[in-house]
Amino acid sequence: MDLRARIEASFARQGMMRTLGAELLSVEAGEVRVGADVTEGSAQQQGAGHAQVATALGTMVPVRA
Repeated sequence: MDLRARIEASFARQGMMRTLGAELLSVEAGEVRVGADVTEGSAQQQGAGHAQVATALGTMVPVRA
């Protein structure tokens, strides 16, 4: 399985990504972009995205090459 397919498969198995409404934006050699909209459920009290959303998105990607 190539790297892109492995990342897509990993992403699809992660319930937290579904909970956050996250999507894979791009998969390139050395770079994966993941995004999620800030919603009422993922915002902190001032309305900006909660830092833990960034943490969750950032930790979803590591896959051994």
